[in-house]
Formats: sequence, structure tokens, C-alpha cells
Amino acid sequence: MGGKILTSILLLVLGVMVKQDYGSFVVSKENCRCYDKCESCCYFDFESLKQLIVDEACSISSSGLIKSPIFNKGSRLEYLNMSNNNLECLPKSIQKLRSTNIDISNNSLVCNCSNLWLGEWFRSKPNIKYRSLLTCSVSGNQDKIKIQDFQKGEHDCEVINSTLISIVLGIFGILLIVSIICFIYFRYELLTLYYIYIKSRLRRTRTIKNESETYDICVLLNETNDSDRLWVRNHLIRYFEENTMKSYIPYRDGVIGEVTSDAIITNMNNSSTVLAVVSSSFFANPLNIFNLEAAYHQKIRNGNGKLILIKLGQDCLPYGSNGYIRAMFRLKRFIHADNQKLMSKLTSQIQLQPKYKSRTVSVTSEDILWF
Repeated sequence: MGGKILTSILLLVLGVMVKQDYGSFVVSKENCRCYDKCESCCYFDFESLKQLIVDEACSISSSGLIKSPIFNKGSRLEYLNMSNNNLECLPKSIQKLRSTNIDISNNSLVCNCSNLWLGEWFRSKPNIKYRSLLTCSVSGNQDKIKIQDFQKGEHDCEVINSTLISIVLGIFGILLIVSIICFIYFRYELLTLYYIYIKSRLRRTRTIKNESETYDICVLLNETNDSDRLWVRNHLIRYFEENTMKSYIPYRDGVIGEVTSDAIITNMNNSSTVLAVVSSSFFANPLNIFNLEAAYHQKIRNGNGKLILIKLGQDCLPYGSNGYIRAMFRLKRFIHADNQKLMSKLTSQIQLQPKYKSRTVSVTSEDILWF
């Protein structure tokens, strides 16, 4: 403890001696290491210092110079000599030495975008020794230029920044245009996925008993095509009977004299699931396309049940239909008729009605407030 007190007293006395007896200070080879680390500078009175000379044998580094308190406290400094050292840059705080005569000749100064102020400072400060002869090397270039001539145009800093900004904005613009094009081209696919996976989960359902007759399944098919009707009879009707599903098939359950299209739309609304058996001949009939589009809007877009597509044949393409139906085909939202697991896939996708007569009505969160 006594040793620490004695050391502090000695440092204080030494500081007073330096303040009173020395108007100049030489950073020599013996003490430059301390100066470079700002250890011996801590107790030195820079406010009263008039001259500071950095001996050329010292080769003080730029990092040590930037850390030096001389530029913040040396307000009375009349002469500063840092010539013949390894300085690549100067601290910006050196500009505070407005009336100081400065010698920074024979250094390795570099002019770049981080010290654009250097050229303007040289031009505005006449008391720099050899000011008109001092040069600096431009980053990435072996040629040297006079420091007092160094300005923005010499290094094209703004050009580099503007070029970089232009590149970033260009990439962003290209990505934005590509995103817009993709959204326009795939808008029906994106909307279909939204209706199926997002909108359907945001809705709530409630079951209301109804005395009117309802169906589990409403089948859409091309009634004028014998092969389509035969496939429905051999595969679907037997499946419905085995699973006790109440189904509506237009050619079997239609009433003589009623408008077929109106009956199909009505029974689609009264069914929890619409099963469309589509073939190449199905899309040749505009009435079939109309009914299928109505089923899409009722079951998928409005969320009032399910729409299942069974594709007959490989050449079945949704020509003449709207973008939503084509999107379901592009998204592979159908079951191949020749799939060996056809019936198990139907069972997993069909939304069965309760055993009592009822209908499922989709309601939003606002409707719940009325209960």
C-alpha cells in the first residue's frame, strides 16, 4: 500500500516538473513505445506544451497517433513535427490545431474515401511545411497525387456509392418485377391454396338441423357420355351404397320436367361434398363447365364443403374453364380414376354428413357474436 502511494507522489511531482520546466517534448527511440501505447502520455501536461517532435527513429504508428491526446489538449502547441515516420493516415482531430506549424513530410499517407477531408484541410492551412510538395497514394493505385489536390473526383467515392446503390436498386427492381409476374401468372394457384389451407381454417362451422332433404355427395359428370355414366355406376354407386352415403346423381335422381342445371346447383348447395367426374368430353359441354365453376365457388372459395375431382383418362384437360379450375389441375388437386387406392383416397377426402338431416353453414367470427 505504501509503495503505491509513493509511486503516485513521484508521478505527480514528475508531472509538475514537466509542466514547469519543459515547453517542448521529444518522442525519442527510448520512449516512443510508451507514447505509442499512450502510457507515458497519461500524466504529461499537453495543455502547456508548445513543441512536440516525433523522432524519425521512433516510427510511431498511425494507430498510436490517433489515440494520442495531443490533438484534443494541445491548444497552445506551436510546432508539431511528425516527419519521417510510417504514418498512413492522420486523425481528423488534427484539424483542431489551427495555428500550429506542422511538419508531416516523408510519410506514407494514403488518400481514400475515409479521409476526403485531408485535401480540403491542406488547402485551408498554409502553415504545413512543404504543403505544395506533399503527396499521398490513392488506394488501389501506385500513382501518387498532391494532397492539396486531393478531392472527391480523384477517388470517385460518390460514383462508387451511387453505382452500388444503383446495383442494389436494380436487383430489387428485377426481383420485384419477377415477383409481380409470378404472382400474375400463378394468381389462381395462389388463391386456390389460400382458400384451401388458410381461409378454411379461419372460418367456423355450425350444424343446423333442416327438415329439407340433403345429400352427402352430389356427383357431377357428363350425362351424355355412356362411358362416363358406366364408370360412375360401376365404381361410385356401389361405393356409396357400401358406405351408406346419400348421393345425388343427376341422370339417376333428376325429376322429369325440372331444369337440370337449376336442380344440380340446388343439390350442390344441399350437399357437403361435390364429386366431379371429369373427362375430355366433360369439358366439351359448356353446361358442365358452368356447374363445375359454381361448385368451386360454393365449396372452395366460400368454404361450404369440399370439391373432389376424379380424372378419367390421361388426355383430360380443362379447356374452356376458368383459371381456378385450371389451377386445380396444375396443382394436381385430383384423383386418377385408375388409381389403385381410389376408394381409400375418396374416404379420406369426403366430408360425411351427420346421420340426421342437416346442413352445414359456414359462419365467420362476426356471426358467432349473435349466439
